[in-house]
Amino acid sequence: MFQKKSLVIYSLLALVLFLFRTWFGIQVNFCHQDYEQIYLIGLEYAYLDGWSYWGPDVVWSQTRLAGALQSILAGLPLLLSKNYLSPIFFSNLISFLGLLLISLYSAYRLQINKFFALFFVSTLPFLVHHGSVLLNTAYLLFPGALFMIAVLELFLYRDKLLLQKVYWYFFAMGFCVFFVYQLHLTWVTILPFIVVLFVLELIRKEANWRKMLIFTFMGLLFSSLTLLPTLFFKYSFILKGMSDNLIFKPDRIVRSFEIFTRYLGYTTYDVSTNFDFYGLASDKSKLVLILLYTLKIIGVFQFIAIVVAFVFARKELLAKKMALLFVLTILMCVFLYIMSNKHLESRTYILLFGLTVYMALYAMSMVKDKKWFYPTM
Repeated sequence: MFQKKSLVIYSLLALVLFLFRTWFGIQVNFCHQDYEQIYLIGLEYAYLDGWSYWGPDVVWSQTRLAGALQSILAGLPLLLSKNYLSPIFFSNLISFLGLLLISLYSAYRLQINKFFALFFVSTLPFLVHHGSVLLNTAYLLFPGALFMIAVLELFLYRDKLLLQKVYWYFFAMGFCVFFVYQLHLTWVTILPFIVVLFVLELIRKEANWRKMLIFTFMGLLFSSLTLLPTLFFKYSFILKGMSDNLIFKPDRIVRSFEIFTRYLGYTTYDVSTNFDFYGLASDKSKLVLILLYTLKIIGVFQFIAIVVAFVFARKELLAKKMALLFVLTILMCVFLYIMSNKHLESRTYILLFGLTVYMALYAMSMVKDKKWFYPTM
């Protein structure tokens, strides 16, 4: 995939993009209590004695997520370097690794330029705003990429897998469960994928179901190492108040289209869905307002282009499978929104970013051979 010269150039591009994202994250961090909380969790791990049993707060139920993973991710850089910016640097390292994985995978599978794929994925405003900061959802870009690659392989490319043994994909998905469990409540979105893909493998009758279970359990066990102390010593508190995260609001189904647009909108250059943001900008500079609306128009065209591309490709088997996977994912997100005690935020579904990124790059791959494509993009 890489020649020596292109590997050097690719590495330099990756380094520049990583440094830009880290610099951006430093500028916008500590502007909200969610950012401050994660930093304080890191400080607690680095400078207080004892094991950290709990992670981020769940505001809606006034509980905390179990496990020490968030404390370690935010606190270990502080402990080792004593530099106050090190947690943001490390957060960016993890999130950028996820972007690197999904861009390389997409470039390989869709046969598009790997430099373009990396640049596109790394500069998407949503993934910059929510992936470059010290926030629990930012860490989800890595397990999100790993998880979605496993899903895409087993669902779209089952007959020509990158890894010969199907069991490693179940290991990866199992690993992601407790990794995400300690950071964000969206770990539940992984479970339906695992169940469906496991059933599909049973129907195929090619893989040993016992080995699939064993490898899934191995992945679960590996990512639960930082969770086990909490399970052993604080088990009576783990489920306390967690039921308050659940609430049945069937009227929320009317916002299904909004969930669809927000989710697919991850892959456009629209910088904000909040028009109050544009009002604030207009008070500062008319030029900034014009530029923001220009980006919004570009974002709308990108959104429409992705949808139209799938309409034109609707007879292709790959497009059919991808569209089915997308629809089922949207239905799951709507169901979870109806059942959750949380207002609608785009970053709620950031764990699933890999699917929409792959869909956008697939849509672009349909015109990748046009002379105007790469220079325009």
